[in-house]
Amino acid sequence: MTTTLDGPSVLVVDDDPVGAAAGTFPGRRIVTGGLPDLPFDLAREPLVWATTVSTPEELERVLAGISRGVDAVVCIRIDPTPAQAFVDDLRRIASVRHSGQPGPAPALPAEHAALLGAIAEGCSLEEAAARACVSRRTAARRLAEARTALGVQTTVEAVHRATELGLLSG
Repeated sequence: MTTTLDGPSVLVVDDDPVGAAAGTFPGRRIVTGGLPDLPFDLAREPLVWATTVSTPEELERVLAGISRGVDAVVCIRIDPTPAQAFVDDLRRIASVRHSGQPGPAPALPAEHAALLGAIAEGCSLEEAAARACVSRRTAARRLAEARTALGVQTTVEAVHRATELGLLSG
């Protein structure tokens, strides 16, 4: 079963929001500057907003943008008092974490974890598919989805990452 948090996810960084966005949200289109006017609800759009707040006046613009449902990476370069108030406001509408804090483990459906577990045990793709009672094509698709969810490029990396996160049983 896959579970997700409601609302957008916001990462607060000390510098380089674009680089952090690429690393935190792999495969997503990174938007800098302003957000697109349409659609208003950006929760289903495959994008992440990377922006820097340098003046207190920009806080409202960023808060309004995030309230549209977009995931964001924000670099805050203002005095600590308004910055903390801004982060407190963000927490009302989004899941907020600071760089250096571990994020939640990615959600990985049991079917995906089972295939990764079989691969970890040394099974070929065909053997893992047979063990899961699915076609080779379905197994390959599920492994691709697992790689995306774990933010890695290869199945070997996915096995290592899932093992590190404790997502594989045994």
